[in-house]
This record gives sequence, C-alpha cells and structure tokens, in this order.
Amino acid sequence: MGKKHSKAEQAATDALKKARKAVKEARRLADRADKSARREARELEHTLELLAQRAQERLNTRSTVRTPEVATPKAPAPAGGAAKRAAGKAAKTDAGRKRAGTKSAGAAHTAGRTSTGAAKRARGGATKPATPADRPADLSARTVAELRAFARERGLGGYSQMTKAQLIELLG
Repeated sequence: MGKKHSKAEQAATDALKKARKAVKEARRLADRADKSARREARELEHTLELLAQRAQERLNTRSTVRTPEVATPKAPAPAGGAAKRAAGKAAKTDAGRKRAGTKSAGAAHTAGRTSTGAAKRARGGATKPATPADRPADLSARTVAELRAFARERGLGGYSQMTKAQLIELLG
C-alpha cells in the first residue's frame, strides 16, 4: 500500500506535474527562438526543479518526524491553505520580476533600510564636492556603469533601463 496524501499534497503534486509539462513545452518552443529565450527557459526549468526538490524535502521531513506544538500566543492564521498559496504567489512573482528586471515586493520592503556604508557616510560629515577633473567633459569616454552612477548621484530616475546614448543625453 502506498502512502496516503492529503488533498493539499495531491494538489501540489498535480501542480508540479503540470508545471513540468509547461516548462517542457516552453523549452521546446525556446529551442526554436533566440539565445535569450533559451537561457530563460533553462533558468525557469532550473527554478522549477529547485522548488520541486524543496517541496519533496519538506514532505519527507514532515511525514517522518512530527514534533509536538508548543502553545505560544500568536496571531490567528488565515483559514485553509491561503497562506501557502499567498507565499507561493509571492515567490513566483518575485522570481518573475527578477527576470524582468523590476523591483520585487522584497526589494520594496528593504528599500527603506539604510546600508551600513550609507550610514557611515552620513555620520562621517561632509564629503568633498565633485570637481571638473572627476567628471570629464566627454561622457562618451565613460562606461555605462559609470554613467549610471553619475545619474544616481544627481538623483535622476529611470537610468537603469537606458542605453549609453540615452544616458549621455540625460547627463549632458
């Protein structure tokens, strides 16, 4: 006799099977497409396999050893598997946003924090102002990363998606 699985476990297994099938189809289509599509399909396939491994590990650890719950006061949990579904959706959207190059919910959460380097600079007092020698008149001699750094220092927005020509136009 096989192990009995709960409805949630069975639904997760079915979802993984469907996801594998969809990734396989995406990989097949990406093979016909350009290099970036093939790379993205490989990344997606890798992510799916990692998620499947984690789910299997959790299932194995949960089914082998059950620890008694300690009575601690905590906020009421959402009914049913709503928390698991919400966490799964958040993970999927964060991964999708990361591939698309946009900020995720986690990035928005940490955006308000100050890095230790920024805090030290703020405590360190005034810094010397930029001199003309620090920034050449010919911006085209600079790399895109340097141009983006200049845009960041000036407080300009939207520079992360710009080309070198657009950055030069913005900074010029």
